[in-house]
Amino acid sequence: MNRPFSRFGFYNKPNDIFQKDAVAFHYLTMQQFKIKNNEWTRCSFTFTPTEGRFIKVGAYLFRNGTVAWRNIQLEKGRYATPWKPGYREAQ
Repeated sequence: MNRPFSRFGFYNKPNDIFQKDAVAFHYLTMQQFKIKNNEWTRCSFTFTPTEGRFIKVGAYLFRNGTVAWRNIQLEKGRYATPWKPGYREAQ
C-alpha cells in the first residue's frame, strides 16, 4: 500500500487550519521515501504550488502511530541544499 504519512496543505489565509479550507494538497508516502520504523529518513522533494499563499505541514496517518519532523527546510529553486539553521536559530 502506498499510504500517505504527511500532507502539505496550501492555504490563502494564514489562520486557515482545517482541511476544508485548503486550496491544494501535496501528500508524502512511506514508499516514496522508503521510510522504516524507528529510523530518521531524509525526505527531499520538489513541488510547484499553483494555488495558496501559505503552506502547513501535518501528519496524515491511517492507523495509530507517530510522525515527527526535525530540521525542516523550505527552499526556492531547483536544487535541495544541505540543512542549515534559519536566521532566527543562527543568532
